[in-house]
Amino acid sequence: MEALSRAYLQAVAAACGLTFSLRSSDYGIDMTLHEVVRQGRRYRETGLALDIQLKCTTRAVWRSRAVAVDLDATTYDDLIGPGPRPRILAVLAIPVAESRWLSVTERRLGIGGAMYWRSLAGETPTANRSSVRVEIPRRHLFTPAELGRIMSLIRNGRPLS
Repeated sequence: MEALSRAYLQAVAAACGLTFSLRSSDYGIDMTLHEVVRQGRRYRETGLALDIQLKCTTRAVWRSRAVAVDLDATTYDDLIGPGPRPRILAVLAIPVAESRWLSVTERRLGIGGAMYWRSLAGETPTANRSSVRVEIPRRHLFTPAELGRIMSLIRNGRPLS
């Protein structure tokens, strides 16, 4: 499941022309996306980056305007606190049946389910010890267009919403 969420995110990042770096140890961030621009005949990273905590679940609760997921309380606490870069939670909600996680044809590779994102920066700390229910707006579907919007918000110093 973890590898599937990484693959989804990497595919969306690639479609946006972003590079990524993976963490060898998980201390609250699984992946960082990096903006790349063309400068003359070569490409270079700009320094603009987005940290991401990835989750994959078969237990998402679908509501009319949000997808609710249970997040480990320590992960929640990591994501609400300050950090050197903007960070988001990205959750891949997939079907229970493993046979529906991936579909392959000669013309298409598809991942069953969808990824949603949310910034938890500035949220209220939890008193819970085990988990926290987090609602992610369904309009925050993690697509190339949405990732482009997120990077634009970061570039312009605006909050992720």
